[in-house]
Amino acid sequence: MNSSAELQAAIPSFVRMAEDRIYRKLRASWQRVVINGTIGTNSRTIARPSDLALTRSLRVVVNGFSRFMQYRESEFLYDYIPAIATTAEPLYWGLGPDGNYLVAPNPDATYSYDFSYYRRLAPLTPSAPGNFLTDNAYDVIFAAAMVNAALFLQDDRTESMAGAYEKLFNERILELNKIEMAVDSDGYEASVTPSPVNAKAG
Repeated sequence: MNSSAELQAAIPSFVRMAEDRIYRKLRASWQRVVINGTIGTNSRTIARPSDLALTRSLRVVVNGFSRFMQYRESEFLYDYIPAIATTAEPLYWGLGPDGNYLVAPNPDATYSYDFSYYRRLAPLTPSAPGNFLTDNAYDVIFAAAMVNAALFLQDDRTESMAGAYEKLFNERILELNKIEMAVDSDGYEASVTPSPVNAKAG
């Protein structure tokens, strides 16, 4: 394996790209976070969590019942309720231009909500080289990083190596997601997957 200074300097980028790819593909119960908060007449926004990898759902409590809101593009939200003075029970939500989430119509009262999403862990660094992912699915992050390294080196030998690691990555991601689907359908969580995190919106 090439041990040049250029390759060594690129290793942190290989790892970071591997993490990003895993969080785009993996749907694990240990990633799930539920944030509780309120929206009201003076606020139609929900702050985007800093550790968000992928959104799951937004529910509001209406007359004591929890109801899922429908996701829409921001253009629809602004077209649907063009004037901030127009208020009603909120039905839709979507990502706004500032990166936070908007609801529409503008709330006519204070509503409790819970926002569910998949989180990403803090990035791996030399000072923090391990986390739940490295402890329980090291082969996945290793394979994803090795694909990046092989593509970086760009020669005949590493091209075949990239294909082998790509195959390993896809197989393990599929396996892990199947395990999560089985856990969900059986109504319990395996010992390796801690319960979803619950947080209060700040």
